[in-house]
Amino acid sequence: FIYQLACVGLGIARAALDEFTELAQSKPPSLYTEPMAERAATQVELAHAEGALGAARSFLYERVDDVWRTVTAGDAPTARQLALARLACTQAVEAAAAVTRTINTLGGGSSIYLTSALQRHARDAEAITHHFTVAPFTWEQAGRVLLGREPGVPAF
Repeated sequence: FIYQLACVGLGIARAALDEFTELAQSKPPSLYTEPMAERAATQVELAHAEGALGAARSFLYERVDDVWRTVTAGDAPTARQLALARLACTQAVEAAAAVTRTINTLGGGSSIYLTSALQRHARDAEAITHHFTVAPFTWEQAGRVLLGREPGVPAF
């Protein structure tokens, strides 16, 4: 389930990036005449967001693939493998929320209306970060396991 939850967050962020890219082609920011796509700040922030999302996605897929290869070989995943997988899920969800927040901000006033897909994406991505399987405590628990300790919670 946790892997699916992380993928939902990544999908929401991808949709936000795609919708903003389309919007930026024609919408000028307030007090400007050229579209957002022509502005260096927009270009830089969009590039950072794409990089962050791609990195989080790659890390998640790498960790899931590692666990999957172990399981399909008939072996049980190690505590380290599972900790890295949990870490990748939490990282993916947090990165997706950060990307959608950035895109929501870049969208300017267009993003604040209930009819805006950008505000829905930001809200939905943020909501996922509140799920207990990717809550902030997972960073500590993953770190504990990576340092050779037992997780401090039974649901890890």
